[in-house]
Amino acid sequence: SIDVIYTLEILNLPFTGPTTKLYDPPKELMKYLAYCEGVKTPGYVIINELKDADEAVKHLSFPLFVKPAKAGDSLGVDEHSLVRNKIELQQKCISILEEYGPLLVEEYIAGREFTVLVAANTDIHTCTVFRPVEYLFPADREFKTYALKTSELHPDCNVPCNDPVLDKKLRWATEKIFKGFNGVGYARLDFRVNEKNEIYFLEINFTCSVFYTDGFEGSADYILKHDGIGQAGFLRHIIKEGIARHQRMRKPYTIKGNSIAGYGIYASRNIKEGEIIFKGEGRAQRLITKRFVEKNWNEDEKLHFRRYAYPVSEELFILWDDDPSEWAPQNHCCTPNTAFDGLNVFAVKSIKKNEELTLDYAEFLDENMEPFQCKCGSASCRGEISGPAANSLTIREQLLKQEA
Repeated sequence: SIDVIYTLEILNLPFTGPTTKLYDPPKELMKYLAYCEGVKTPGYVIINELKDADEAVKHLSFPLFVKPAKAGDSLGVDEHSLVRNKIELQQKCISILEEYGPLLVEEYIAGREFTVLVAANTDIHTCTVFRPVEYLFPADREFKTYALKTSELHPDCNVPCNDPVLDKKLRWATEKIFKGFNGVGYARLDFRVNEKNEIYFLEINFTCSVFYTDGFEGSADYILKHDGIGQAGFLRHIIKEGIARHQRMRKPYTIKGNSIAGYGIYASRNIKEGEIIFKGEGRAQRLITKRFVEKNWNEDEKLHFRRYAYPVSEELFILWDDDPSEWAPQNHCCTPNTAFDGLNVFAVKSIKKNEELTLDYAEFLDENMEPFQCKCGSASCRGEISGPAANSLTIREQLLKQEA
């Protein structure tokens, strides 16, 4: 459950599967992300109350499919979920709206149904998409209900996709959506394929069931069987990814000090020359314009700005994190052992465990910086430290480009 994931995150322990953020994304978000990634998905509307059903009739074409907007495992889906007119739509909405809350009503894609399993790799940039499996519906069925998924076992209905063109399309769409979510762990995606061989994404499940015993397999288990990796190979894969993910999150430093002597950050292990200590590239940053600060901040806030804001340009600055647990009070030294490279901070030389990590503030701040007296004790200590003019990140990047 999400409580287990939350606890593991709080305790900073490695685990397989999704983070709390990925645990149960709403289906409407899935639709939006698929659209952004160029993957087709059926047209839909969200119904919060019965009167919203008129919107479905107005903007969508029958037949329609009705399901809860948040629940997984086909909860709330039965033989009445496929509706062919307004009366059937209203009846289905009435039957499940109170129990499940908001409903997703989408255009029904007649055709075949495929399931694809994907797992993140250890390098964070790639993922492994396993062989898609088609579900061959029994003669009297054309879509999966809750009963069909959970209590009616049809082992012969799950067959591997043997069409190389369709296989490639399904894997491509799976990778696009999984990466779009910045997926970790693993996930199972469901698709419908119409008579024109066009694929339509239905939903993604980051907590899909897996590792059932023979005779009781779920969709993911059949995929692992037909792909060839098997349950044991898949288990090894997701454990390696979980450990690698945990190692990436471990900071190579700890905060030490007190309110009297001040705080600093110290290497929690030996750090190699060139190793990245803070990864600022490719991540969200808290930005602000100098004009906004001057207009809206009080004097104490402006002092913090002059001391700590990192100039991206003459007018745009990066601020400290909103979350105090992410703060890193890295002190100045005139002979530092770390430096900025773009938005990353790296070790300029080998650093031993328990050694303080320092920066030369004048190397990355500009004339907006609040000057201070340095007490680093270095033989080359410069005394008063102030930021040079025109020392923004943009200007430094332009100079590097010219030198190249």
